[in-house]
Amino acid sequence: MKLVFLIGSQREGSLNKLLAKEIEKEFADYDIVEYYPNDFKMFNQDLEKPEEDWIKKIREDIREAEGVIIASPEYNYSVPGTVKNMIDWLSRPNDDEKYLIGGKNFAVAGVTQGLDGTRLAQKELIAVLHQLRANIDPMNTISILFADEEGKFLADNKERIKDFAEKFKKFIEK
Repeated sequence: MKLVFLIGSQREGSLNKLLAKEIEKEFADYDIVEYYPNDFKMFNQDLEKPEEDWIKKIREDIREAEGVIIASPEYNYSVPGTVKNMIDWLSRPNDDEKYLIGGKNFAVAGVTQGLDGTRLAQKELIAVLHQLRANIDPMNTISILFADEEGKFLADNKERIKDFAEKFKKFIEK
């Protein structure tokens, strides 16, 4: 089974990358593929057709995957442009006019050093994915606040991370 992670932060020491790596441990028997903002060009309809090899590869991985987990920070109480750019590319039809997101299983996760976690960004992201007809359980998200740079927040949230992963496994196995 295959799982794709879209990690929405470009920062080397990204807390969301740490969170994604921790979630991935709960999917040890899955083939894991990760994509980052730098794997995507800025969306531009002039670049859309014909499909370039890089987007064909990403779409193929997602098409083959049982699910997609987006690990996203929250910037200024919203979805970062990097994550929106990923979704914009994935929401468009390929050269064969086939859409990708509709019917695909998604989950969202996020971590921040701030007070509100990533709940507002997740709410917006869930709304966008819902409009694109993704299969998403809005009750199974993980938003971690007051995270520390050293990753100690992971130990404090082990059970929450495990619960999130277990619920997503059940969701995609339906």
